[in-house]
Amino acid sequence: MNYPKSSICDYVNLFFADAVVTSNEAVFTIPASAYLNNERGDYVLVSMVDGVYFANAEHSLILTIDNVINAYSTNASMSPVLGCFTNVTNEANHKHIFIPNGVSYLMHPNPSKITIKTFEHDLSAENVTSNCYITLKFQYLSKNAVKEQNNAVAFTPAFPEPKSF
Repeated sequence: MNYPKSSICDYVNLFFADAVVTSNEAVFTIPASAYLNNERGDYVLVSMVDGVYFANAEHSLILTIDNVINAYSTNASMSPVLGCFTNVTNEANHKHIFIPNGVSYLMHPNPSKITIKTFEHDLSAENVTSNCYITLKFQYLSKNAVKEQNNAVAFTPAFPEPKSF
């Protein structure tokens, strides 16, 4: 969907060392001052645009995000996937490269808490307490723009209802 978006975005860096981490769930508290303007847009598209994961681990890392409006996961223990770090290995070292997925999720603007969950490639929980940061991009949308787009794709029957005889 091509919503008209604000060309001025907010970027928030989340360092896992600063989060409250319980098992594989990292909760980040975001102050209002992290956002340029608390009155921009009624909705926001959030995406992961950068990140680093340093770990001497052979597996990839999957990150999910809670509290998005327009996504669903068939796996009951996982929220929608935000991004992934894939493992690139040589014989002595394990390196992880951020793989952008191009997905933007709709959420309410300026969240004060962001919850990221981390999983290994086999979907088992992975506890990440440090050595990782991600950058989130927030693109703002007006309520009218969202309403216009939704109306443009609203269901209308292709054929009139058959008449009863």
